[in-house]
Amino acid sequence: MPPFVRNSIICAVLAGCAPVDDANSDSAYASAQEMCGGHCVERSEPPMFGYGELTQLSALPGGRDGARYRLDGGDDGLEDKLNRLLDEPTISNEAFYRGVRPHRPTDPELGPTIRAAVWNIERGQELTLIREAFLAASDASARERFIAERVRPEVRDDPEIQTQLDALAKLDVILLNETDIGMKRSGYAPVAEELATALDMNFAFAVEFVEIDPIALGLEKFAAPDFLPADGETGATIDDGSVPLAEREKLAAEANELSGVDPERARNLHGNAILSRYPIASWKVVPLKTRCWDWNADERKPRDLAGRGMAYLSEKVFLEKSMREMRHGGRTMLMVDLYVPGSNAVGTTMEYVPGVRSDVVTVVNAHLEAKSTPSCRKEQMKEILAQLSQIKNPVILAGDLNTLGTDGRPMTVERLLFSRFYDPEWIARQMIGRLSPYAGWVFSARDVVNWIRLKDDPTGINIPFLLPNDERGLFDAVEGHRFADGGVFDFRGDEVRTVNETAKTLANSNQRDDKGFKTTFAFERTLGIGDVTFFGKFKLDWMFARGWARSPRDGRASYRMAPHFPRTLEELRDATSPRLSDHAPMTVLLPIQDPCKEGTCPNSPVSDLEYGTNDWTDTYGE
Repeated sequence: MPPFVRNSIICAVLAGCAPVDDANSDSAYASAQEMCGGHCVERSEPPMFGYGELTQLSALPGGRDGARYRLDGGDDGLEDKLNRLLDEPTISNEAFYRGVRPHRPTDPELGPTIRAAVWNIERGQELTLIREAFLAASDASARERFIAERVRPEVRDDPEIQTQLDALAKLDVILLNETDIGMKRSGYAPVAEELATALDMNFAFAVEFVEIDPIALGLEKFAAPDFLPADGETGATIDDGSVPLAEREKLAAEANELSGVDPERARNLHGNAILSRYPIASWKVVPLKTRCWDWNADERKPRDLAGRGMAYLSEKVFLEKSMREMRHGGRTMLMVDLYVPGSNAVGTTMEYVPGVRSDVVTVVNAHLEAKSTPSCRKEQMKEILAQLSQIKNPVILAGDLNTLGTDGRPMTVERLLFSRFYDPEWIARQMIGRLSPYAGWVFSARDVVNWIRLKDDPTGINIPFLLPNDERGLFDAVEGHRFADGGVFDFRGDEVRTVNETAKTLANSNQRDDKGFKTTFAFERTLGIGDVTFFGKFKLDWMFARGWARSPRDGRASYRMAPHFPRTLEELRDATSPRLSDHAPMTVLLPIQDPCKEGTCPNSPVSDLEYGTNDWTDTYGE
């Protein structure tokens, strides 16, 4: 019996779904509730805090103790409510119950596909622009308005803008990092929900942090003396007349206006979301046990950049306070199972959802720690991978992994000394430097070369001491991961499966340039030399997919549910003023059928590659 016929029968018996060719008809979803085991809820959400409760939380230290987040003080009810908020996502299948169905775009080379995107939207501070960009992707009149009114004149005729808007069209899965609910900085909007509503999508939102910094709550008040210069040794303020009183009063008034919040609308939540036009069958939020930065205890400490005197000085500077981010919570993994008729995937992620046996695609949103060492981020990734090991169906794992290649924690004198005395490379450099007068120049040149080499490609080779790459361990962990049934994440890079004929590692899932990857993150800094502006660009955001291959780089294996034609929409991000976000969105296509039928796949002598060279009969035999 041909595999497609066999799987269609299994699909019909187990879930009442339709063959791929008819998988987007209403009949394909007729038994969705049965498939979901009663868990395709229309809407579910934990209770949120009011402003009074947020001010209580601001005064309380806290941290995770195993599975529970503990508050040092406060009543049990406040702690219970906080734990519900951190552990239970908001789930909405309201679009599905309104009759919304996936776009399920058909690519001429791949057939029916899942078109997915990942985007760190910088809290949704430019929510209106982002929403308009999404709508312009699929609607001709909206696109015309967007380009005429939003895109800067000098790039309106750039064909790449049109191409990248096309890539945002007909998305069925969107993973969003950094989305707010009830934060002044993003207009108090429930960012993920507003985007889901605009795009007719179901959504899941998981809280990572409750923002309880006094500035975020409008509790911090500033006065003219806060803007006096201070002695760097003693921290004592110096009223020498260099900053006139009127100017300092103006600065204090502006600071108070910037930090003021509306208590009626403040919810102060920040987290990650998954939007989907496929119904959400099940879900799970996993707080990461690996803590690379304590956003409560560590953020309460003053920045001791030059001893105790500077610690006092830093607390008198508005900029220092505004950069502080006191929070309750921590990094989490958001995982959902989507019901995708025709995917014929057998297995389930969450044991508490009985009956989910086929047509499941698992989507995982990860946001690894920025204030961290590469080795700690690697441990966070290994923790995420361990949670996925038993999954037998296709998996999309994506998010902002903050692969900076460096230690992103704020520097203190104590940490600087501690890290150096326990860093073998630093010790070796000091010894060599004493023996050779030119060693400092050699090391400096090496550091520059290595920085240029890795900022666009943190997957690059790691040669300890000579050309070190501390970030490589994270990618080795992902490539080396084996699911319990033998599945792997796809690390292939084929010229014919990219948009610009690049190749090498991960080129099928993350767009490469001639050198390294196309960067996803850019920050802007004015150098203070005339009007010179420096742009720092890095590859921080990643997409990984597990399809039906059993080897990460096997060009003979199946390309079903494997990543194809990735794009990084950097030009679109920067086309507006202000720009859409500090991160660029990324898109990828995943074919629901195998595009390698009848020997069309490169390097393959097999005549029918619907399942590649692997026989997955045992998967369906359970």
